[in-house]
Amino acid sequence: MSSFADSIGQPLAGTRSRPSTGATATALARRLEKVVHACLLTAVFAVPMMSACLQEFGNLLFVGSSLLMGLCWAVQQVLEPRKGSAASGAEVIALAAIGLVCLQQVPLPPDVLAHLAPFTRDTLTLWGTPEGRVLGGHPWQTISLTPALTRSGLVLLIAYVIFFFTLVQTIRTAGDIDRLLRLLAISVTVMAVLALGQLFVGNGLFLWMFEHPFRTASWPAKGAFSNQNHLAHFLALGIGPLIWWWHQSGRTDGHVMRGSTSTNGFGMTRTTEGHRRLLGVAIALVMLTGLLTFSRGGLLAIGAATLMAVSMVHRDWRRLLKLAIPVTIFVALGVGLFGTGYLQQKWNAVRQAGSVQELLQGRFALWSAIGDALPSFKAAGSGLGSHAEIYPTWMERDFGVRFSHAESGYLQVLLELGIPGFVLLLAGVLLLAFWAVSAWWGKDRAMTARTTALAAGLVVSVLHSVMDFVWYIPGCMIMTLVIAACLCRCHQLSREAARLPAGTARVRWPQILAWLIIVISVPVGQVSADVVLRDANSAYDWNNYRKHSIRARDASSYQSLDSLDERLDAIIMHLENCLQHDPEDYRAAADLSAMYLRRFERHQSTAKNPMSVREIRNTVRSVEFDSHQELAEWLKRAFGHPAADLYRTLKLARRAVQGQPMRGETYLVLAQVGFVMGLTDEEEDKLLEQALKLRPYSAAVLFVSGLTQAEKGDLESAMVHWQQAFRLDAAMRPMIVKGLVPYVSASEFIEKLNPGPDGLWLMYTEYRALEKTEAQETVANWYARNFEHFASDPSVERGRFFWQRSHDLFEFIGRSRQALACLKLAVKQTPHDYDLRKMLALELLETGSTDDATRQLEWCQVRMPDDVQIIEALKQIEGKSRSRGDR
Repeated sequence: MSSFADSIGQPLAGTRSRPSTGATATALARRLEKVVHACLLTAVFAVPMMSACLQEFGNLLFVGSSLLMGLCWAVQQVLEPRKGSAASGAEVIALAAIGLVCLQQVPLPPDVLAHLAPFTRDTLTLWGTPEGRVLGGHPWQTISLTPALTRSGLVLLIAYVIFFFTLVQTIRTAGDIDRLLRLLAISVTVMAVLALGQLFVGNGLFLWMFEHPFRTASWPAKGAFSNQNHLAHFLALGIGPLIWWWHQSGRTDGHVMRGSTSTNGFGMTRTTEGHRRLLGVAIALVMLTGLLTFSRGGLLAIGAATLMAVSMVHRDWRRLLKLAIPVTIFVALGVGLFGTGYLQQKWNAVRQAGSVQELLQGRFALWSAIGDALPSFKAAGSGLGSHAEIYPTWMERDFGVRFSHAESGYLQVLLELGIPGFVLLLAGVLLLAFWAVSAWWGKDRAMTARTTALAAGLVVSVLHSVMDFVWYIPGCMIMTLVIAACLCRCHQLSREAARLPAGTARVRWPQILAWLIIVISVPVGQVSADVVLRDANSAYDWNNYRKHSIRARDASSYQSLDSLDERLDAIIMHLENCLQHDPEDYRAAADLSAMYLRRFERHQSTAKNPMSVREIRNTVRSVEFDSHQELAEWLKRAFGHPAADLYRTLKLARRAVQGQPMRGETYLVLAQVGFVMGLTDEEEDKLLEQALKLRPYSAAVLFVSGLTQAEKGDLESAMVHWQQAFRLDAAMRPMIVKGLVPYVSASEFIEKLNPGPDGLWLMYTEYRALEKTEAQETVANWYARNFEHFASDPSVERGRFFWQRSHDLFEFIGRSRQALACLKLAVKQTPHDYDLRKMLALELLETGSTDDATRQLEWCQVRMPDDVQIIEALKQIEGKSRSRGDR
């Protein structure tokens, strides 16, 4: 096949100083090849470094590098056609996956959608009905329940596909595979050195510069990843290439080389003993870093990959021992010096767990919820990237965290892409296995060694994904794709060497691929730029919002929102910035609507005539304004400019549910402020019903639903909702208690809600604040009657607060002996707490236990010599001793 350059023609006469068109094309092709290599280096080295605090920027960098890499290779291939990889079979899987994700975003007719997404028909029942006019007046139309997130996932998927197929085409010889193996080995070593550096000379920030909203770069080792499990997986992917490099370091054409060093091209062909030792040090550093992650699954992955990789040197045991013994000693010393405490914690957690389910209870509860959800999405999935919005509908237990991923790559694919996506995943795994077996059984021993090193990483990826979501981490996925591309070429080159037609490289397929990339580069580039640029621009404000909200949540409760109010203005500012950069960030829209409502309530709490939103709604309903304009003018006169927050809340809540309809909490917000657009009681009730369908295990949704039922006079139904909320969420309990104790007797409260020791304490303190002594006695007596059960119940946490609260309750009803016993146990739990010791000393003195009281008082005096109560108590004991002595 003639080249494109040859078809241009000869240069014009008289222009000898000008290079020929063919020469120009060749020079351009060489420059483009350098750009391809630069993009590859960027993807392998730079993108993983952004996995913790700069993940959106890392995605932007990878997508840009991948598209540029593909386009440069395509133009180079057109200018200077070369033989490359034949079609491998992965093309069908990739195109089918892209087509499936595209289908999830296309508006479909109701009949088709009901067949492919029955959950939408059965659960989003308010959409497209007159009662659901606040939602837009039309039914939900796409398979994906999070179209914006699915679009972001599609962009990343296309980038992965272009990166993989371009890389496959750039690998022409076994030497290219060797260079990529060395590249992976260097990348994993750099990451290990970074992780150790952050541990021992770090400042808690990732890369010494970036703060994560809720994690630090200190113990355990995390490297550039926010999760130690992902660092361990990254190391497991690279340990095979690193061991392969060490194995090959002393060999050239099968003969061991000793002495001098020589180089040939980009990679080394002969190395000195010092080079081999340097690689041994790198292996030791990677192993030590892996152990210091203290990741159970990660350690198993590293161990499995190492065992597979060392199998390539099974005939050279002496050389292997020279590596294994010093590496083992180095790693053991490192763990002994720096990681003993964490290792003991992990071991104790495993040893004390009664079962695997107990050890991984959060994962098992999540997997159970996903298992319940799967029948609703088996036909076509819930939408790529939708997991975090879907699982709460089936999650019966609140662990206080938001599971951003399914903790299992297979389950997440099955949920988000349905059975078709899962079949494509299995087809990809089987294709990789076929490549590995085909290359491994070849006659070329060098190719067998390469295949072993590569297969080690892929086996780890396939197995570790059962218990983690490493496929959803771009820094890890890039390494996996490089390994897969190398393995594909190992298979093809092996077959080519054996003169089998399936592995023959041709110009035709690379040319087709090149023109395909060129044709789609503009539309794909536009969509990708639109998505990833918006994600990257909003990432800074989103992370700052998360940081403020997490700190506010940790420092406050539903009963007191002071900590949230202190940060409220900063939170609103960051969320507004997120929406300014990315109008389709529906997570930010949902959260900002709630923050606007909270800001209005904060203003009302300090106003001259404070009214809650519910009271304002009832007032509006009783007045019956003639128009929305008249209502808006009244709200402005009555509440000033802050009244605009009610309209902001309504606008953003509507936008949020129209973009991501699964957030039940946002329907609650709509129900609260819907009166400003004239929603009726029936419409509000329908919104609450929709919220309950989507979040049946949300304590907030259940609590608000209970309030609505109580307002209508149906206290029995309200109690059912509040009982569920009380059981599900400990943070909601103070609010439920505070809301009910003024209106419900203590006996009825206990009978209906079965509050347990923490709930009884909340009731006691609330009745104490209301000065209801009789109710306090009821609660304390009930507690005393059930104390033995609480003290033996394994689900009750019996720490310092349990014993101290038990002491106070027993003391209130005059059971001094039990109260003193509980106080002693509280001191035993926290022996260095001065206030508890002082309380115990004074009570011992009152009961006449002079010797015990003296020991406690002397302990307190050493720490607080100026405490007047301690001095007086000691003087009292001394006076009693003298009186007894005089007698």
